Order: sequence, then C-alpha cells, then structure tokens
Amino acid sequence: MISVAIFAHNEAKHIRRSIRSITSNLDSSSTSQIVLLANGCSDDTENIVADIARTDSRVTLVSIAVGDKCNAWNEYVHNISEDSEIHYFTDGDCWVKDGSFDRMSACIRHSTTIKTVAGLPFSGRSRTSLTQLVTKHRLVLGNLYAVRGSHLLTIRKRGIKLPVGLMRNDNHITKFMWSNPDFDKFIHKNVIWDDQSGFKFDSLSPFWPPTLNLCQKACTIQDW
Repeated sequence: MISVAIFAHNEAKHIRRSIRSITSNLDSSSTSQIVLLANGCSDDTENIVADIARTDSRVTLVSIAVGDKCNAWNEYVHNISEDSEIHYFTDGDCWVKDGSFDRMSACIRHSTTIKTVAGLPFSGRSRTSLTQLVTKHRLVLGNLYAVRGSHLLTIRKRGIKLPVGLMRNDNHITKFMWSNPDFDKFIHKNVIWDDQSGFKFDSLSPFWPPTLNLCQKACTIQDW
C-alpha cells in the first residue's frame, strides 16, 4: 500500500490542486490512502477536503488544533501511519509533477538500502539553490519526499519526533533519513533523488523568510 501525508495550514487556495496532482499520480489499481493533516486552519481548507473525501474514499481529513507542521508530522508518523510499503510526505501548497510517484517508488523498490527519495523543485526563484541542496548535499526537502515503510516504522518504534515549533525542520528530517537502523550513524547514500521527479509551487517573494534562510542552509549543511 502507498500512503500520502499532506500537511496544510490555511491552504484553501491550493489544496484542490494539490490533492488532484496526488490522485493523478496514484495507480488506481493499487491500494492507497491520502491523509490530509489540517493543522490550525482558520480558512476553508477543511471544508474543501471534507467535500473531496465524500467522493474519494482514499482521502481522509485529520483536524489538528495546533498550527504546527512538526506536531502534525509527529501525529502522522506515531499515531496515524499504517504499515505501508512507501509513505509520501508533501505540503498542501505544492503539486506533484506527473509520473513522480511511479519513478520515486521504483527507486525504493529496486534497492534494499535506499531509505528515502527526495523530490526536486520544478518551479520557484530558488529552484537552482534547492536542487543543489538535494543533489550535492542530499538534503530532503519537506515539500515532497518518499520514505521506505520499514524505515518509518523504525522511527515510530524508537519514538523519534520532531521538536514542536521548529521552523527549519528539513534539516532534522534529513538527519532522520540519513540515519542507520540504530540511529547512531549517518549514511548519506540512504537518500537519493530522481532527476524527473518532484514538485511545483507558486513563486514566493524573495524576501519571504524561508527563501532568505536558503543561504544559511547551504552554509551550515556541510557541518552536519
């Protein structure tokens, strides 16, 4: 089974397109589930998702009062996720490039060692910088990535969680995915990517804080 976790905080503008891109990437003949974790939403996001869920049994809405992605990630990993073969993580303001799920799933299925396949950005002013973070430093971008089910199960069994309130959670997630089963050693080759697989999103202001943080990420990631 393939499971998809979508994290959304006030994404009424984008959520239909996001879910549509995911359903079009899923093989209709395979068992799959889509869990939309609406965290701290005050707009129409939850109503839109509930409406979609009424006509698509794969979609489940999970309402979380706390508006925090790390908390929502912990909730999915430790309380919601099932023993799926592969888990996809994405954001409600992104849409998945056609064919990405098939290619990313193949990367995991054709290897016994790969833990995570990172999605590449196919839009945005910072596309080049973000792509380099993935391909040079093997950073996992929170916008889209696939995790082998057995690795996520290990994270769950060990009670490993993201710190609630953490802003730059890509760094922590990457470390989780680099880790060996005992979580006492980093194996960077646990993370790979596919050149044709990834996500798109609406371009943001170059002065938006996460964009400004890219330079800091690039400078500090080599110290991990």
